[in-house]
Amino acid sequence: MTDRTEPLESADAVAPRMRGEKFFEALLANSGDVLTLLDDQGRYIYHSAAIKEVIGIEPDEVLGIFAADIVHRDDRERVAERIRYCLATPGCRLSENFRLPHIDGSWRWVEADVRNLLDDPDIGGVLVISRDITSRRHIEEHFSIAELTAGFGTYRWDRGRDAPTISPALAHMLDLPAECEELPDDTLYGLLHPDDAERVKTTFMSLEDDPKPFSLAMRLRQQDGTYRHFVSHGFPEIDGNGDVRSVIGIMDDVTEDMHAELTLKRSEEQYELIIEHALDMFARHLPDGTLTFMSPAIREVLGYEPQDVLGENMIDWIHRDDRANAQAKMDELNNGADSVLMTFRLRNSSGTFVWLESTVHGVKNEQTGEMVEAIAITRDISERKEYEQQLLDAREKAETANRTKSTFLANMSHELRTPLNAVIGFSEILKRQMYGPLGDDAYDEYAGLIHESGTHLLDLINDILDMSKIEAGKMEIMPELLEIGEIAETCIRFVEARSTAKNQNVMLNIEDQDARPVGYGDMRATKQILINLLSNAVKFTGDGGLINIDIYSRSENLEIVVSDNGIGIDAEDIPRLLKPFEQTADKSTQAEEGSGLGLALTKSFCEMQGGTFRLDSEKGKGTRAIVTLPKPASIPQAVSAVLS
Repeated sequence: MTDRTEPLESADAVAPRMRGEKFFEALLANSGDVLTLLDDQGRYIYHSAAIKEVIGIEPDEVLGIFAADIVHRDDRERVAERIRYCLATPGCRLSENFRLPHIDGSWRWVEADVRNLLDDPDIGGVLVISRDITSRRHIEEHFSIAELTAGFGTYRWDRGRDAPTISPALAHMLDLPAECEELPDDTLYGLLHPDDAERVKTTFMSLEDDPKPFSLAMRLRQQDGTYRHFVSHGFPEIDGNGDVRSVIGIMDDVTEDMHAELTLKRSEEQYELIIEHALDMFARHLPDGTLTFMSPAIREVLGYEPQDVLGENMIDWIHRDDRANAQAKMDELNNGADSVLMTFRLRNSSGTFVWLESTVHGVKNEQTGEMVEAIAITRDISERKEYEQQLLDAREKAETANRTKSTFLANMSHELRTPLNAVIGFSEILKRQMYGPLGDDAYDEYAGLIHESGTHLLDLINDILDMSKIEAGKMEIMPELLEIGEIAETCIRFVEARSTAKNQNVMLNIEDQDARPVGYGDMRATKQILINLLSNAVKFTGDGGLINIDIYSRSENLEIVVSDNGIGIDAEDIPRLLKPFEQTADKSTQAEEGSGLGLALTKSFCEMQGGTFRLDSEKGKGTRAIVTLPKPASIPQAVSAVLS
């Protein structure tokens, strides 16, 4: 860096040259947005008045300072090295981008063209022509977001440059090294298929006279000599004089989509036809929703030409039922969200509405954080919405049918149970020979079979009716204080005959024998829970097996554990067995037929009483069923006295 203590060229020495007519003619001839002059030490000796528009300072405020000293610290060393190189190279001309501080405290991106004119007698300094490119940098950032989101590459072709600069993603797509940031002119046109080269050149050259967005289909050669198909969407940037300052575009590799058709369709018109059938639309919006760019895909999706919708606010086209949600999503972007996903209906050219899904990314001002632009990628989801509606309709019909079934079965309780009770009652009379002998031993056996079958059928029907009542919301419970130990003893007696027949040992274990465990729940439902669990334990435990009921008093609930050393269940089958009408997959292990509702009813009864149910098991090692029931918050003294 130059020592600032070195003597500056005196103003008297510089002034005559700066006042000379030739000096001003030369300066105007090389002028850009801002004109700056450096001396042979790289120090500022002149700024044009435009400097105030760029960074807010007066032209004479920073004279005598080494140019790199006011540059952002992340750019300073690079800029200083470039200045020193330019000073040491007569006739040198180079370009550089860097940040300068604005008087408001923000940083502004500047693009500078630097020319060593120290040998020019009319100038005698290093001429810097610079312009504010802050907005352009924001656009480049927004394209970077789009690249990551949509998987395409971007390029920028500035006026005066021989070839465009390209993003790393585009370098990869073109089979070039990732560090390739600028595409040499000969490489650019050398990569084009010969049939496409003239058309591409003509399109870019025509932008000077007719600056408007464009779409181009082209083939580009890879390193192995094959060609891949690309579609480029570009638009020109216009400067304050109405001239094209640069062309910004995206490049999309469409080889896979076009592979089958490109062998037959090689003309420009055929490429454009394929583009028009693309599903996704690419659009740019101002923060208020006004469209500034629309891709050709809009023709297929909505029936409009891209130019027909430019300047329109698409929020106004959205179905009124979706408009508030869409506006809320745009407000999220304006309030700082990086991106939003919205689903809405948009009016097409025929006046009907089409379902669309749009991912919208906000582009923010680096200094203020305000959104300056939004970029949207939109696709037609009408077919998906139709399928969703069909599924909703089918689900509603199924739920209606299920409710009807459950209500019917719940209401059939009396009609189904009454005749079965008669069958069981009369068969009991015959079995006991209450009115005398039947006359033959076979009749006694038949009466027993009728009674047993009727009882079994009534159990199945009771299970089905209970489950139907639960599903229909008609099952009522009456919570009360329950002496769980007594209920457990009653339920053990219920299965005693079956367990004794298999020489099984059924044990009741209460954690604290001095404190009788009291719960709060429905008497019938609690008995049904324990009977179901004990019946399953007896059914699936072999001869001589062990079955335990353990009762624990926890801080907030009672825990009842029914365990056995029976055949067990595969862990992956447990969630299925907790659903109605499910049984073990291995029929050979089923000692008796059943409704498949026992565990489902047990789980439902537990949850209806404010408790929980869990099943732990391992194949061949037994099963543990864990039930929790709430404890009463407080027990009145009178009730306590009765229980004691």
